[in-house]
Amino acid sequence: MPGLARALLCSTVAAAALSAADGSTGRPANGTEQKWPPSSCMGGLPFDITRGQATLRTLLVRDPNPRLGTYLREYLVSVPPGYTGTERLPVLFYFHDQDPDWQCTGCHFVDQGNLHGFIVVKPKGKKEGTAFYTWNVGANRRSDVCVHADTTPLVYQSCRNIDAVGPCSCYTCYDDVQFVADLLESLQSELCMDASSIFATGASNGAMFLYYLVAEFQRRRLPHKFRAIAPWYGAFFRDMQEVPWGLLGMSIFHSHGTHDEEIPPSGQEAEDGFLYTPVQETLRTYARLNGCGLPVRRWTAFDGRGSLQQCYGFTGCLTGSQIVRCNFNEGHGFWPPFAEDMTWQFFRSTLSGASGEAANETQGIFV
Repeated sequence: MPGLARALLCSTVAAAALSAADGSTGRPANGTEQKWPPSSCMGGLPFDITRGQATLRTLLVRDPNPRLGTYLREYLVSVPPGYTGTERLPVLFYFHDQDPDWQCTGCHFVDQGNLHGFIVVKPKGKKEGTAFYTWNVGANRRSDVCVHADTTPLVYQSCRNIDAVGPCSCYTCYDDVQFVADLLESLQSELCMDASSIFATGASNGAMFLYYLVAEFQRRRLPHKFRAIAPWYGAFFRDMQEVPWGLLGMSIFHSHGTHDEEIPPSGQEAEDGFLYTPVQETLRTYARLNGCGLPVRRWTAFDGRGSLQQCYGFTGCLTGSQIVRCNFNEGHGFWPPFAEDMTWQFFRSTLSGASGEAANETQGIFV
């Protein structure tokens, strides 16, 4: 759980190792549309999935790089107790941080899904003989995302296999974007999912992957689009920000600790030598894409709880999207007890009459 196992970034890990739906479209750049295949909404449920509980499953994935071949990936999936297989439900993905507890056993997303009626998916990153599961954010061949003198690379075997080793090596080199795309295709063939209500959240390396993932889906012209994402204390590496026009309309709910030195929100050099894009620069770029105005204070139903300082959002977005940031009086790796509820309340606020809960309940997070 992010709040219990502090997210460890690459130099820290290396040092330790050395010492020891219908109508929903993605629009590629050529202007054509790619549509998802029909969702499996004929009733029933795969025999291995139990309603109301998380089920561990595997998926056979072929990596786009032939030198990495074909391999099994794991994930957890849960459907709410009232799942019928005939009603399209929203889906929430959770991407773990750089942590041995990839299942986030102390998290309560499954409970939230059971309460509010959505499907929860927790994919598993790659470990490759190290102590921590990670996500590939496309930076392993880069030499400009860290200060070499201050950084100790952590090299995964997959990166050695494809000659992608450099002074800023940090995470796995398996193609996690392809994994998530294949997983979405597989789940939609089995479960009654609402392709217009796909949400994702993640912490630390998982949040970094989130920003990379949604952009890569568009760049690769994959037929998937997330309605909203909620990164927790993650950011782009410096000079790696990518906000393609195909993300027009996607909402963002970003939470960060104001004292974070592992992924500094202001973008200066981190304590382990890595360099990041300022969070506010990324959010401003999304705001410009969506025709938003200036940021203003947003009061939420969670104000005054724990270390939450305040939230603010960009006003008047022409696309109807919401670009919101919440600051916490914290360092890195925090996880407030209301994190899952707050995240889902934001996602729910973007539905505005889409499938799921009634539209008159969708403004619960803001007051």
